[in-house]
Amino acid sequence: MIARTGSNGYKFKKYMLDQCTDNDIDPINNNIFKHYKKLFNLKTHAAKINVMPVVFGSWMSHVEQFLAWVGGFKPSFIVTLISNHVLLSEQQAEKMELLKIDVVKEEMNITSKITNLQDTLSDSF
Repeated sequence: MIARTGSNGYKFKKYMLDQCTDNDIDPINNNIFKHYKKLFNLKTHAAKINVMPVVFGSWMSHVEQFLAWVGGFKPSFIVTLISNHVLLSEQQAEKMELLKIDVVKEEMNITSKITNLQDTLSDSF
């Protein structure tokens, strides 16, 4: 039975800490890690197909994604944020720098395509 014990949390938590051993918890942890590994593998695969829903969220429409892009929220921002605020090993930092270069090149390519599209649309009016 779970009973609230005020600021001390739940009796259930104490029961679990007292009764469960590492042998009981390890299979649960392993399943959780397998789940997250599968989730991130799926996200990696999805990003290779189309990175926009991964970066902006699938709930955003194409117009909202476009407006976020034009407004300056680009994937390189996320890479820079991670590089500047997460402690990385030397190898990880090198890989992040290479990733940043690739991301910026791809952003420039997309921005160029958007500019061409805008020019084409403005010429038609």
